Amino acid sequence: MTSLSIQFHALVEEVAGFVWRWLTLVRAHAIAVEYQPFSARAFDARQVESVVSSPLVRRIVFTESPPECNAAGNGALLEANPGALVLNIGRMTPRGLEECHLSAMRGSRAWLKVAADLKKATKAGAIITHEATGLESADRAHRFTPGASHLAVGGVSLRQFAQSPARFRPIS
Repeated sequence: MTSLSIQFHALVEEVAGFVWRWLTLVRAHAIAVEYQPFSARAFDARQVESVVSSPLVRRIVFTESPPECNAAGNGALLEANPGALVLNIGRMTPRGLEECHLSAMRGSRAWLKVAADLKKATKAGAIITHEATGLESADRAHRFTPGASHLAVGGVSLRQFAQSPARFRPIS
């Protein structure tokens, strides 16, 4: 099986819609991950909106079997849940919208379905501009939801992480 990795920008409300859809699409289980201090707790589709909208939750870990949440840290959590699909949630910050990242070490049939669903709901292609130098490069694989594209058109910076000097914008 192949690994998968998809970087994309999405509004938190759109991320919540993805998480709910993926839980029902592949009958996955989910773990909400918070940091500082580290905590991991299972949740179900009825709790998606409150979990994803919480600024403390930075990551969702999906599993195909009932999850093991008793872990001292992120590495231990992933070891206890082999084959997990990980969604890092980008948040709106004063410097703009951070990117989301969906990844798995092994792309099972279920996770490949999730990836296909994400690709159907987003458009690929970005121009990345470095603020200090003005240099630009293209990334054909980076993806955007309609909401994130709308923010970019309205002048909101889309960044990999809050402190990044690089801004992403969709290719028109």
